[in-house]
Amino acid sequence: MEKATAQVDILRRDINLSDDQETLTPERVPAGTSHCTADPALQDAAIFSSVDPNMAHQAKLASSLASYVKKAEQYLYVLYAARSLSKAIPQLQSNNQPNKEKLYEESIRILQPEVDRMKYFLIFQEEAIQLVSEVIAFLAETYVKGKRETALIPDGVTSNLISLFGMLFTVDNLKNVKSAWSNDLSAYKRACSNLRRMDGINIQEQQKLIFFLGASRSQQTPLEAGNSTAYDLALKALRTVANWTLAILEQAAWKYAHPTDEYINRECPAGCTPYEKAVRYNYSRTERLAMIEVLAMIKDVQGQLDSMASLLVPEINTFIHHQVQAVVHGVFQPLLQHANKKKRREASRVLPGLVNMVSDLEVSLSAAAAAAHHQVHVPATKRDAKKMTRQAIIPDAAIALPVRKCGPTSTQLFYLQAALTQILHFESGGLLKAKDLSPQQTDALKSLMAQMLDFHDMLNFHRTLEQCTDLSSLWYKEFHLELAKEIQFPVEFSLPWILTTTGMTERGLHEHTLIPLELYNAAAQHALFKLKSQTLYNEIEAEVNLCFDQLMFHIGEQVFVNFKAKATSIMLAREAKESSVLQSHASSLDAYETSFHGLLNQRHVRLLGRSIDVNNLIEQGLDALMKRSIGMAIQVFEAEDIRSIVAFERALEIERLAHKFMSEHFSLTPFEDMLEEQNGSVNPASNHGRIEHKIIFELLSDLTANFAFDSATNEFFRPALVFADQQERDPATKISNVHMFGSKALAHAMQTLLDTTKRTFRVEHAAAVVRLVKPHNMGALINELSQTVGLALHTVVRPFVAELVKALFGEGLHWGGLMLVYLLGQRQAFDAFHYLQSWLNIVETGVVATTTSGNAASVGPIDLDEFASLAKKQCRLNTKIIDLFRAHYPLPDDRSNGRAGFCRPPRDRRDQGSYVPCPRELSQPNADTETSV
Repeated sequence: MEKATAQVDILRRDINLSDDQETLTPERVPAGTSHCTADPALQDAAIFSSVDPNMAHQAKLASSLASYVKKAEQYLYVLYAARSLSKAIPQLQSNNQPNKEKLYEESIRILQPEVDRMKYFLIFQEEAIQLVSEVIAFLAETYVKGKRETALIPDGVTSNLISLFGMLFTVDNLKNVKSAWSNDLSAYKRACSNLRRMDGINIQEQQKLIFFLGASRSQQTPLEAGNSTAYDLALKALRTVANWTLAILEQAAWKYAHPTDEYINRECPAGCTPYEKAVRYNYSRTERLAMIEVLAMIKDVQGQLDSMASLLVPEINTFIHHQVQAVVHGVFQPLLQHANKKKRREASRVLPGLVNMVSDLEVSLSAAAAAAHHQVHVPATKRDAKKMTRQAIIPDAAIALPVRKCGPTSTQLFYLQAALTQILHFESGGLLKAKDLSPQQTDALKSLMAQMLDFHDMLNFHRTLEQCTDLSSLWYKEFHLELAKEIQFPVEFSLPWILTTTGMTERGLHEHTLIPLELYNAAAQHALFKLKSQTLYNEIEAEVNLCFDQLMFHIGEQVFVNFKAKATSIMLAREAKESSVLQSHASSLDAYETSFHGLLNQRHVRLLGRSIDVNNLIEQGLDALMKRSIGMAIQVFEAEDIRSIVAFERALEIERLAHKFMSEHFSLTPFEDMLEEQNGSVNPASNHGRIEHKIIFELLSDLTANFAFDSATNEFFRPALVFADQQERDPATKISNVHMFGSKALAHAMQTLLDTTKRTFRVEHAAAVVRLVKPHNMGALINELSQTVGLALHTVVRPFVAELVKALFGEGLHWGGLMLVYLLGQRQAFDAFHYLQSWLNIVETGVVATTTSGNAASVGPIDLDEFASLAKKQCRLNTKIIDLFRAHYPLPDDRSNGRAGFCRPPRDRRDQGSYVPCPRELSQPNADTETSV
């Protein structure tokens, strides 16, 4: 065990499990770990019951009221989360159904717990009404009869009474709105009537429950809704965040009370539900953005206060302790001496016990002994009171108060508040008169009285912070579910998801995208610890699972598109130095990436009690998107001919560049591995991938068979006349240009640039082939190409030329050559490089070569004049032959000297009067043509 412990210590020392990334969501405080000092139920009130009988009775009333407020809150949660069980029970189809009795028995068994819960709720409400009656009677007796010694009531009683009134009113309204219990009670009554028995409930109780649940069925729209510096800072922070939370809740309440319609909001359809009118279509884009920013501020302050709680709570306790002790020893003790001197009987009776109860100093032996036995010593006579007063007063003016990081209990604060109330209300018959207090003492007591309004909340710092930031009501929609008779609404209606999608699509708010998810955390905690409903928690969890998957997909898609746009822009900068599209995107891309930076590095997002690595989830999505994008680029290449290989290589370069940028934030699969996976092998027997198989297939079956070579431009092009059959290619699956290049504008610019490379097959295309084909396959490719070309020359071209010469012409080679020149669109090249035409051009310039004797020049036996005459005849013959081809086989643009396609003349050519004799007709004696040189 020691060895294992030592190894763990070494791992902790050597391995850093934390990261330096800022957390965008606040840390959650584990349930049950927050320390609660103040207890509104005053459970320790019995210990101090002997201090003053009147205060003890008031403390008992306050304790009872607080207890019933808590019970009312529990029943409120039970009612809110109640779902009708009778709807899930199979209904009786007919009175003659054989299993009728068994069905009724099962109905009773299922509904009995709910009926018992209704009975307990009815009993609670009756007891609460009885308690309220007693308290009101006590208050009436106190104020009407005007007893001076009990004329003042502490705020703890009145505030708890008001809280109970509010809770009872809310619970009763909710009971009137919810129909679940009424439906279940009706089904229970029906089953009991048919079985003629009443298990656990008599007829009178049943009628009472029916009347109780059926009364006041009017529906109302609910609102779903130590160190003074450290203490002041914490109090100010709590008040500020509470005001922000209240602003959001008030806005939501106003929206619920003022739903929109199709006339106010044109996006609102006519047949939508009331909940859609109140939530989905009731918030403008500006309001949603403002709500997201306020939510971000709330959660930011909450996270900072949570992280500082370990420092703030001790200081808060120390400050409250010091304030109470300073007043007790600095004001109460002099007042006690003055009351004894002036014979203020009530003050002399109450103050000594109060000082002993609240004081943190051992001011008397009797007080110390009483504290040891959990009871406070109260003087029996005036002599004892004077003696105790003399012992309690500390003669030293500079009181050395102890510094303790523990605040007073709720009971101590209640008694102290009651005493301050009776001391400061002079006109109502308090313990002292106004002249008994100096201005400094009065100000000190009033200051403490005002501060005590916040002491209870500050002593429960974690719980108060949770209440001040509780926005769980923004998810709950039980009232509208009741109105619509629906089990649940679609996720698109949910306000947290609406805010999440708004933040996700708005530039500049990407770091706040996860903030609205905190509403799900609050709703889930409310469902488990307040409503105690597993059903509601399951609904929240299901919605979170669906929404979070969509959120991660959309974030990954946006990140992918952003980096694709950046890669495309850089590629455009390489290809086109000046691009308006590039200039318009350059300024926004870096800012867009920066706005994503904080979100991409989140590894510890708390959601429903789970720690989620957002970076890892986005990484998985980007990995899949990159593989799919590479596969789509290969598929687009497979759907086109070999001329698109340069565009394909550029697309792969964009993919590689985008992968490089993404790898700066994520641990993606290496690009070559992705390419190899998508390229794959065509079949198990072949070692060629999809890319190599496509290149080889296109070169052998299309380029060598259907393309012509232009020696002037040194490139292959597809001529108009194609002798081989066209290759059928499977069309590529339609893919968004945004996913390929990042945006529509960049896609248009890139496509325009790449289209210029798809017209011919040039040297750069051949270079792309060399780069894309693996080195060990290059020899096989060259060998297959040479064999294919050689085979075509011997088996296709050679027999065709031989048959052409043999069957068609007497000057077959001359006519066949000119036919090839015409059909291939090489008339201009033929005229430019034909030596006879060049000689005639020289003769036409007027330059005539002569000898020194004046006779015409000659070269050997060749007379130049005769040669010129024969050259003219040959050129005229060439022109007539080409005109003949043009008449019988006109090209689409009616040009014989350009790169035009071949098309046959219409069958009715003779009828149109444009018939030109064929070569055989031209060879007859009457034909006016030159047939030989």
